[in-house]
Amino acid sequence: MNGYLLINKPKGPTSHDVIFRVRRIAKTKKVGHTGTLDPMATGLMVVCIGDATKAADYITNGNKAYLATMKLGFVSDTLDSTGDVTPLPKQKIPEDTIREVFSSFVGEYEQTPPMYSAKKIGGKKLYELARKGQIVARKSVTVSILQLDIHSIENDIITFYVECSKGTYIRSLIDDIGKKLGYGAIMTDLKRVKSGQFSLDSSQCYTLEELEAMDSVEPLLLPVDTAFLNYPKYVASPHFEKLIKNGIMVDLKRLGLSHETENQKRFRVYNQNDQFFAVMEIYEQEFLKLKTTFFHNGEKNE
Repeated sequence: MNGYLLINKPKGPTSHDVIFRVRRIAKTKKVGHTGTLDPMATGLMVVCIGDATKAADYITNGNKAYLATMKLGFVSDTLDSTGDVTPLPKQKIPEDTIREVFSSFVGEYEQTPPMYSAKKIGGKKLYELARKGQIVARKSVTVSILQLDIHSIENDIITFYVECSKGTYIRSLIDDIGKKLGYGAIMTDLKRVKSGQFSLDSSQCYTLEELEAMDSVEPLLLPVDTAFLNYPKYVASPHFEKLIKNGIMVDLKRLGLSHETENQKRFRVYNQNDQFFAVMEIYEQEFLKLKTTFFHNGEKNE
């Protein structure tokens, strides 16, 4: 059983809770996810099963998109409404100012991970330290805000859409926006709507309850190569298939590929039967080398 399940996560359970339930539903232990969602967050979790777990890092490293709601005029130790929330003196912020500040965050900016997060420092998760009342210094990281669109502003409640790079904390983004407004802000709702190539809007996205009511989830699995559809496709001859499966680098020209492809670093590779079996990447602009295999060792010399 190999492929992806798209889960519409509800509020409450942790990402680990979701994986535990999927393992039970799918009757397999080889299950992983591609990016943690906080218990208060909802929306898309891409769950990898079987050989698809090899693709987890590719999806995790991809861009994410969210619908989020924030409330102005409050601060919180967790940066959201689940923590110790403190109201601030009432202010009136003009809508034009709010939109201007939002626009200023589009692009790259330095973001400090929140204390209430799973990020590790010195082998300890930050939230574990925070629960003990310990606040430690955190290095800021460069994140990219690719798109940031306000959907509504009403009574200090702002709903917006954000597309961002891996490692972006939406709670921190909201806190930073609040600080720049000079008013404070906390996150009150978060829904992930995209992760890499996958979308919550897909008709192939299911709730845990829907999965539990099915006899088998195997017919619902999306193919393993779905995560790589943004890479060019290369169909290998039997000769090159054998070389690739044995980890031998191949000259781009021998594969019929030109240096016009140098801006595209990776390829998804299929055999003559159109079976996906590897991701390869360009090496030193002349060779294609094996990056990740999606075949079993028993297939190696076939």
